[in-house]
Amino acid sequence: MIIEPKDATSCSFIKLDTIVRDLEGYALSHNSAQLQPLSNALGKDLYLLVAGTECRAKPFGVPVKVKIHNKECYVVDVRQVTAISALNAFKVTNQPDFDLLGWIGLMTAIWDSEDKSLVANLATDLSPIYATWISSTMSAAFNLDVDQRTEVSIVAAFFYWSLLGIEENIDKISSRISKDLKLDFNKVIDVVENAGEVKNLTGFVTALKSTSGGIRLDKLDIASLYQVSTGAWMGANGRSIMEIAIEYPPYIVALTYKSLTEKSYRRSRFFEYVSLFDRRSEINSLPNALEYLKKSW
Repeated sequence: MIIEPKDATSCSFIKLDTIVRDLEGYALSHNSAQLQPLSNALGKDLYLLVAGTECRAKPFGVPVKVKIHNKECYVVDVRQVTAISALNAFKVTNQPDFDLLGWIGLMTAIWDSEDKSLVANLATDLSPIYATWISSTMSAAFNLDVDQRTEVSIVAAFFYWSLLGIEENIDKISSRISKDLKLDFNKVIDVVENAGEVKNLTGFVTALKSTSGGIRLDKLDIASLYQVSTGAWMGANGRSIMEIAIEYPPYIVALTYKSLTEKSYRRSRFFEYVSLFDRRSEINSLPNALEYLKKSW
C-alpha cells in the first residue's frame, strides 16, 4: 500500500530531495507567507504554492510532504493554474484544475494520517469505477472479447482492494467484487485465485497477462499500461495524474468527486465510467460526504 503519491511507480524519476529542501527553506525564510493555507487536514497543514512566489523549487506534480517548524505539512504546486493580479495577489486561471489539485492534496493528507479510514471507507465504494476504467481502456486497446474484458475487470478490482490495504480473505474480497461488478461469485473467485498475490504494479501487469486474454496481452508492460489507460482524463497533467491513480486510491476519490461536480470534466472518458454507477447511492452521495468531511476538519 502506498502512503505518499511520490512512491507511485511513475514518480520514481522525480528528485524530491532538492524540491523538499527548497520548499522548507523558502517557508522558513518567508514565514510561510506566500504558501497559501488550504486547510488543516486532521493535523497536517496543507499549503498551495501559487504563482509569483520566489521559491526556487522546480515544478512538482504531486503533493509533497515537508516539515515546517517541526510540523509535517503537504504542499501542492498550483503555479501552472494561478497567476499574479494587478494588485500583486494570486488569482486562479483554471478553476477546475485548481480545485482538482486541491482535492488531491486534501485526500493525500488525510490518507497519510491516523484517520486514513475516512478516505479508505469512501474509496472502497469506487472499486467498480476503477475496474471499469482499466478494463474498458484495455479492451479497446487490445481488442478483448467480453469474457476477456470481464476477467481484466476482476483482476483490476482485486488489485484495487490490495491498494486499500484492507486485510480480508479471498472469499470476502471475491464476494465484494461479485456484488460490485454484478458477476457470478464462482467466476470471480476462479479469476482471483488464478491471479495470485497482486501487491504492486508489476504484479498487476503479471496478473492481467494470466487472464484468458493473456495471448493478446503478451506484450503488456507498465509502460503500455500507462499508455492505454491514462488518456481517460483531461486537464493539466492529466496523464501523470492518471498514472498515479492506477496505484493510489486517494486520487480515485478526488477524480470521481470532480467528475460528479465539475461540468467541464464530463467530456472525459473517466466521467463515462463514473456515470455507469452514479445512480448507486454510495456513488452519488460521494460529493456530500466529502463536503461534510471538509467542513468537519
